[in-house]
Amino acid sequence: KIKKLTKNGELKILEILKSDPWLIETSNEDINSVTRLNHVITHFYQKINKLKGKFSKYVNNTHSTSNKWWTPQLEIERKKVRAHRRRYQNARGEIREHYRDIYLKNLATYQENLTKARNSSWKEFCGSISKNNPFSLPYKIAADKLKTKTLLGSIQKEDGTRTSTLSETIELIMTTLFPTGENTTQSPNPNEHTTEDSINATSNDLPFTELEVDSVIHNLKKNVTPGPDNLTTTFIQILYTYHKQFFIKIFNAALKFGHFPVVWKNSRIILIPKKELDKNNPKPNHFRPIAINSLFGKILEKLINDRIYHHLCTNNYLPPNQFGFTHNTSTTQALLKIKESIAQANRETSIIISLDVKNAFNQINQSNITEYLNKTECPNNLTILVNDLLSNRTITYDSDQLKITIPLSKGSPQGSPLSPLLWNLTIADLLNTIFPSNCTIQAFADDITLIIRAPTRKRIEEVSKNCLEIVNEWSKRNVVEFNLSKSHFMIIGNQYQKRPPIIKFNNQNIKYSKELKILGIIFDNKLSFLPHLEYIKGKVNKLTINLSKFTGKDWGMSPKQRKDIYIRATERMITYAAAAWYRSHTHTHRKLQAIQRIPLIHITKAFRTTPNKLLPIIAKIPPVKLTIEKEIKMFNILHGRDKFNWEGKAFSKNEIANKIDIKLIHPAEKIVILETKNAQKSINNQIFTDGSKSEKNVGAAFVHLNQLNQIINQQLFLLPPYSSNFEAEALAIIKALEYINKLPGNERFQVNSDSQSCIKGLNNPNNVNPFIQKIKTLFKVTSEKHEIHITHVKGHSGLAGNELADELAKRAAKIGQPTSIPITRAFIKSQLRKEVYDKWNEIWTADPEKSVLHNWIRSIHQIPEHFPTNYYLSQALTEHGRFPFYFKKFNITEDCRCKCGADSNSFDHYMTTCTKTVSYRKEIQKTYSDLLRSKPEIIRNSETAKILEKMAKHINENVT
Repeated sequence: KIKKLTKNGELKILEILKSDPWLIETSNEDINSVTRLNHVITHFYQKINKLKGKFSKYVNNTHSTSNKWWTPQLEIERKKVRAHRRRYQNARGEIREHYRDIYLKNLATYQENLTKARNSSWKEFCGSISKNNPFSLPYKIAADKLKTKTLLGSIQKEDGTRTSTLSETIELIMTTLFPTGENTTQSPNPNEHTTEDSINATSNDLPFTELEVDSVIHNLKKNVTPGPDNLTTTFIQILYTYHKQFFIKIFNAALKFGHFPVVWKNSRIILIPKKELDKNNPKPNHFRPIAINSLFGKILEKLINDRIYHHLCTNNYLPPNQFGFTHNTSTTQALLKIKESIAQANRETSIIISLDVKNAFNQINQSNITEYLNKTECPNNLTILVNDLLSNRTITYDSDQLKITIPLSKGSPQGSPLSPLLWNLTIADLLNTIFPSNCTIQAFADDITLIIRAPTRKRIEEVSKNCLEIVNEWSKRNVVEFNLSKSHFMIIGNQYQKRPPIIKFNNQNIKYSKELKILGIIFDNKLSFLPHLEYIKGKVNKLTINLSKFTGKDWGMSPKQRKDIYIRATERMITYAAAAWYRSHTHTHRKLQAIQRIPLIHITKAFRTTPNKLLPIIAKIPPVKLTIEKEIKMFNILHGRDKFNWEGKAFSKNEIANKIDIKLIHPAEKIVILETKNAQKSINNQIFTDGSKSEKNVGAAFVHLNQLNQIINQQLFLLPPYSSNFEAEALAIIKALEYINKLPGNERFQVNSDSQSCIKGLNNPNNVNPFIQKIKTLFKVTSEKHEIHITHVKGHSGLAGNELADELAKRAAKIGQPTSIPITRAFIKSQLRKEVYDKWNEIWTADPEKSVLHNWIRSIHQIPEHFPTNYYLSQALTEHGRFPFYFKKFNITEDCRCKCGADSNSFDHYMTTCTKTVSYRKEIQKTYSDLLRSKPEIIRNSETAKILEKMAKHINENVT
């Protein structure tokens, strides 16, 4: 047993802290020194730890290993078998053989029942555990996403010997992964931080606002491992609602004095084995250290990160060729940039050099960070606080067996919220360096790629040498090491393949490779990306086969759940970064069809002989080729590479309602409009807004009423047909605020809306919808002239003003003032999705070789809602199943004789004349008299489709 704080104990502590006098008093106190800040934090943890000791309980630290499938009946059978075995073993003479036969017979029965119980329990487990969430335990096991404990044993040292104790193993791993280095700012007294002379005296940033802290704490991940202080996310979030000012005062004191409390500088380290871990010969660099920080420290780091990132972003200090740990960038953009750089070669030869940084986050140098923040004129208090954060840090490995703490003189561990930004500051100098014109450098986080173009082998070597010397000089200045065993280069084209150029970095050869994996995509020398498709095929097949262990023909996950996994996991795996690798080529199309085939068979449980063109229909999943083309088209439209054509008009990137770049707004200046919960009847000016969308038209309107419900003004707006109801609702509020802003000042207005989406968007400081942002901006401007309240009213509740606004919005959809708004991403996506189904339908209806499935589904737009099919329905629709005509077709039997005595040449036999399926036919004929002519209607009707499925099951089990 171990002593642990249970959830119930946690709630009791929170109830005590809710009315704690010291917390209430400290919340109202102005923390005026570093000493006082440290004292407050120390006292807080003492109070928490004391309460934890009081409410912690001893709980079992073991998991039940009982077999749920084991029953009393099996226990009786086992005893019976053992008794028969003893009787047989003790018998002598002729009767021994008789007892042996009895024993073996009972043993066989017991083993059969044992297998049945296990299988039945397994099927029940697979079905129940995936019932609510298809991405639960079975998926995690299949996708290798299940977290397991790392068992640490003896590992190899540099001299070839091995560690002999767990303590020695941990110390070796930690000192290897966290090398000691020069720490330029070790504070002599951890309680009194001294500002470094090297930090420039720039203006200070604003104090943290309640809105900022609210947002960070609200967005904390729930199920994360607690840090060294063992405080959970739920505990912090509830405590924050009780004592907001306590949190805000602490964080602002840290910012004011440039002091990151020492207790938050300690990180608990978890060692995660890497893929290259050799279990027989593990080495320290086969483990990835993940830092688990105190949640208080995490919150403060996130607040700092948001401020510094905003400063760098608004002042264009972020290198445009860094695609990782930055917003509005993606791996697809990074990969396309590589292809564009290669395309610049014209008749020259290009090579790609991929450099792997060794332990990137653990090589972050404090002095370089301070220097870069100075150079970019980062606010003084933020620079000092980051400088202090990187001083006097420690890391701890804590397990049941031992606890080891070492000082961290360099780096910022992975898992620390600020680490990605600090790495980007470290690499910024390299990415901003001017390289030769025939060299392009870019990075995605710590993956550095150089593309070099030159006419000859010798020239390639010369340019590579010059460029890599620049990288080497940067690495020496910043004390960053590269892992050359994982660094490679590749030649594009057929030249120099037999005798590749010699590329050296720091006097060591970089390995030549015919294929290069960059950001999950396999590049080959011809840029055909066929090796990448083979790689994807392997991944998809592995996941599909692993998932098949948790499902059978009539047990486990349902077809809809398996389809959900395909759409949300497998398909994304296939289409990932397709804009960078897809080529509309017959060979590529065949490969993609082969990749999609296995998961579609798994979803529908169709026979493996089912033709490729039928599988997407019965799975109700478009061919992956069309899906990829849709994804590429969407990417190109959103990034200005292509225009969106709709009803004869071409929409450019600027005409699309793009998300607001929230990073350009200072975190302390984000706007939240809180809903006025109760309608203010004393407000004379009541404005009701509404939007309406019909099949073809969209309208928005507002009406201004006085206290007597008399109409003062009303305005109607006709929106483009691509607008949504949400946009109409939002536009009505925008127009109402514009109207109020034009009126003489110093009035009180209440703007009423029945749109919950708009109200919630206004209450979210990080909402990026352009309509919501415009409302916020107008509200701020208009509030300088008038007192404005925004209230939610329940739609269709009989409120006169709201009913009038609703009627006006419907009228506006016909006769309103034409108003143009940008086209939205959601509408573009819906139209592209429609295009996919239209193209798919063209392919299906134009197919010259009409299959049996055409008789059931004549148009893609008629695929039933209850699809995908299951094991039995797939057989009925495709005629690939346990039928006599199928067995004859594949030479399993010599004829296609049905058990009814007649020949069975197709499934129509069972739909018309077979005497073994009469009862099922009669059930369907209650709804559709002519079964052969009504096939499309039968399959679209979920009830008759169910009868058809039962018929197929009956044929499988009794007729075949």
